[in-house]
Amino acid sequence: MFGHVPKVVWQKMTTPDEYNRVPIACPCLVVRAKDRVVVGDVGMGTKWNAKERDLYGLVPNRFADLLAPCGIAPTDVTDIVLTHLHIDHAGGLTEFGEDGTPRLVFPNAKVFVQSIAQGEPVSGATVEVIGKNGLPIVSRHTDGSGLADIPSLDGFRNEQSPLAYVIRDNGDMSFMALDRSDRGTGTLTEPYIHYNFSKGISDWLARHNTYSASEADRILSETSTLMQAWGEFQRGETPEKKKQALKRCADFLPFRPLVRFMYLYIWKWGFLDGHAGFDYSVLMALYDYLIKLKVRELRQRRRGNHE
Repeated sequence: MFGHVPKVVWQKMTTPDEYNRVPIACPCLVVRAKDRVVVGDVGMGTKWNAKERDLYGLVPNRFADLLAPCGIAPTDVTDIVLTHLHIDHAGGLTEFGEDGTPRLVFPNAKVFVQSIAQGEPVSGATVEVIGKNGLPIVSRHTDGSGLADIPSLDGFRNEQSPLAYVIRDNGDMSFMALDRSDRGTGTLTEPYIHYNFSKGISDWLARHNTYSASEADRILSETSTLMQAWGEFQRGETPEKKKQALKRCADFLPFRPLVRFMYLYIWKWGFLDGHAGFDYSVLMALYDYLIKLKVRELRQRRRGNHE
C-alpha cells in the first residue's frame, strides 16, 4: 500500500489483512458560506465493478448520499475544489446513470483543479493577488523563468487584505492561498505519506539530479565549521532548527553515501523489504554520491581547473 516505504515501518501504524490491505478513509471537506456550498474532494465514487471492489475492499458509498443528513442535496453544491486528480479524490465527480453512461453527480457545481501538470515554467501568465473583497490588488506577468515580481503586500488592509494568488494563462487557472499569520494552524494527528515514486523511476532520478545540484551549491555556500554546526544543533530551539543544523553536520561526514546505504538497509531494516528496500537504499546512496561529485566539480570550476 505504501510503495517503497518499508512494511516494517507502516505496519506499526495499522495492521494489514491477508491481502496486505489496510483500512483507509477518504475524508471530504464541506463548507457552507452564505449562498455557497463548497466541497473539498469527492472520494472514490461508485464506478467500480464487482472485481475492482473486491480487489480494493471498497465499501460502497455514494458521497452525495452522505451529504443528505446535513440537509445538502447534490444540486445544492456550488463549488468543488479538487486537491489533485487521483481517483480517491476525484472519482466521485461522476456516476453511471440507468443507461450506463456517465453523468455528473453535482450538476450545478463549478470544479476547481490544479491543472498545470508538466512542472515547466510558464511565461506570460497573469498573476493576481486577490483581496478580501474578491478584487485584484496586485497584477503581474511571469517572465521567461516563470517568475512574477510581486511587491510587498504589507500596505493592504481591511477589505483589501490579501487572501490568495490566482494565476491565469489562456483560460487555464490555478490558485494558492497566501500564507498569513492570522490564519489558524493545526497539527496532523496521522503520518503524512509521500509517494516518492508515483511518477516512475525516471522522474525520481531527474528530480534528484536537480536536487543534488542545489545541495552542492548550498554546501559550498556554507561558512560554518563542523563544530559550529554541532553547536547550533545543541542550541536548536525548535525541531526544525535542530534538523537544519544536523544536516550541516552531515555535510562533513566521510563516506556519506556508504553510511546512508547502511543506515537505510541495515539500521532501518530495509533488507526486510527485499528488492524494494535494497533499491531504495541504493538510490538514496546514489543521491548522496551525486552531491559529493557535484561539490567536487564546482570546486574545480571555481579554481579554474576543468580536469
